[in-house]
Amino acid sequence: MGFYSSSALVQGATRHDVEVLLVDVCVSGWECSLEAREHGRPAVCLELDVIDGTEHDAGLRIEEARFVEPFRHPRDFAARAYLNAGRFNVLADDVAAGLRRIGLTLGRYPLSFMRERLSAMKVIPSDVLHWFSKEQLARGGIVTVRQKPKTANGVVSITIEDEAGTVKVICW
Repeated sequence: MGFYSSSALVQGATRHDVEVLLVDVCVSGWECSLEAREHGRPAVCLELDVIDGTEHDAGLRIEEARFVEPFRHPRDFAARAYLNAGRFNVLADDVAAGLRRIGLTLGRYPLSFMRERLSAMKVIPSDVLHWFSKEQLARGGIVTVRQKPKTANGVVSITIEDEAGTVKVICW
């Protein structure tokens, strides 16, 4: 999904009332797509690529087999797409399962379960961090992206994320 992590994009979309659908081998393609919904607004259908360890060839085989005929059951799916069905078990909207399988969750953001404890440790939510000055020190979120380009002369760009959003931090 580009420069930002899949998790950051999904969390941003849901905060802006964009419906995001979990990966589904019965409808997902290799890339994200928009799926028509009854209420008229399209939803973002996550791509097969977000499933950890899925190769492009496997994604194409899934799409081709599904084009011929919808999958009837997991064994049919595995046989026609020439895959191990275990990796593609139906993903319930469960935080732990989502994080293990696709690195994100459509349910509550994991840090939201720990917010009370994090607040006691003075970890500031990202929506409050946005109001801090450049020089102000703070603790916040988890690092989801860390970039240290060779051409940046030692500058590190970090994205910190929590249930309230993301914050970009530049470290000199």
